[in-house]
Amino acid sequence: MEEEIKKEIKDLRTKIDNFERKYLFAGNYKLVVAILDKLGIDNLEISYEDLNQKYNDVKYIVEYSEDFKTVTVRRYEND
Repeated sequence: MEEEIKKEIKDLRTKIDNFERKYLFAGNYKLVVAILDKLGIDNLEISYEDLNQKYNDVKYIVEYSEDFKTVTVRRYEND
């Protein structure tokens, strides 16, 4: 019984790792740099006030496609 539980927990951790790898790029500055470069932005200024107050509830989902070797960024809207 204990081995079954350990196996199931390991499987869940693997699924979570795969999910995070596919959809979440938290702290991935390489992605941020690529987005800024793609948009042609060479100078971006944001105040700490804006970061701390205006953007707390804004969320994006980033999906990596292994098949097409692309990264898609979408704004997350929770209805």
